[in-house]
Amino acid sequence: MNRSLRGSVVVLSGAALLFLSGCAPYNFVKEKLFGKEEAQKETKSYTSASAGPNLLNINGEAALSKGEFDKYLTQLVQSNRYFQSLGVAGLPGEVKRKVFDRLVQQRLIVKKAEKMGLDDQDAFKKSFAETQKLIKESLLVQMYEKDILADVSVEGQEVASEYEKNKSRYVKVAGGVLIEAISFKDSSDADFFYERVNNNADNFVALAKIEARGEFRDFNRVSSVVFGQQAAQVPAAIRSAAMQVASFPGIKKVKDTDKIWVMRASDKKATVYFTLEEIKSQLEMIVRANKFKEALDVKLKALREEFTVDVNEDLFKKMYIPALASKEAGRPATLGASHATPGASKKVVKLHASELEKYIKPIQRTEKNAQSVVTEKQVTTVA
Repeated sequence: MNRSLRGSVVVLSGAALLFLSGCAPYNFVKEKLFGKEEAQKETKSYTSASAGPNLLNINGEAALSKGEFDKYLTQLVQSNRYFQSLGVAGLPGEVKRKVFDRLVQQRLIVKKAEKMGLDDQDAFKKSFAETQKLIKESLLVQMYEKDILADVSVEGQEVASEYEKNKSRYVKVAGGVLIEAISFKDSSDADFFYERVNNNADNFVALAKIEARGEFRDFNRVSSVVFGQQAAQVPAAIRSAAMQVASFPGIKKVKDTDKIWVMRASDKKATVYFTLEEIKSQLEMIVRANKFKEALDVKLKALREEFTVDVNEDLFKKMYIPALASKEAGRPATLGASHATPGASKKVVKLHASELEKYIKPIQRTEKNAQSVVTEKQVTTVA
């Protein structure tokens, strides 16, 4: 297995495995919720229908079926973007074996823990009660949202409209121009160098690299479409000037904050975009996710009218955003004893309402809301 693949292997923890349906820990939860007899009935019915042959037996009892193991692999693929491109069938055997060995370990631990009576201890019962509540809430939300998604349909015209509206985001090849530049702090130095290279573009790089009064930078290919870290690496003034060069190779002088750049632009290439047909299935998922969000927002608005919702904003701000609460009350915002570092002096915290989003971001539901039902494929997009 190569290094990049090894880095992508997800080590499944006990907590993560607990929430996967169809597994022994989940059956254990069902026993606690509904009783051992009912859980065994449900498990037997499920096993006979879809679980398939057993891959693991412990003390002569079925501990892991093929169907259960396949569910784990599916969850692994859905939770890892690298593996999503491979699918379950494409997972390397080494990855499958690692997951299987981890499950065997977990099954043995569960058996031993039950034999030791750990599930009868007060600490376990308390943690289980808390986990049970979280599981129930999570499953109920998933089922409710799944019903909403099931009613969402996507028309061909909606997909075409999404493509036309955001075509500039679906970039296949960025294009742009090659940019080499040298920066100067003194405008006279920049003017002098500009005169040397203005009609000598072919020797720009060689001259720039030996120019002691400036700092040479090779920005490689610069496009109007910004990818990844390019926005931070390429000054906005350089990018703007590069897009305005009319003939190539071209020399331009650009002012950017406290620097004056002299740059050469060459090898212009057009940006290539995905066609509608190339990404049609991915666009359908995006449209479906957007319509799901709209439908969910409508449902949530109706729920607020159906139920009386009383949020104690003052208490919430006091307990979790003390700086904002103090600001609204007209007092200097300081960290209270419960928030201060032991032995440290109190610090003044400045937090404007406009900065609140830096600390508490609203829950935004995107395509990922539907990942349990819709498998997302990767498309190169530019925000």
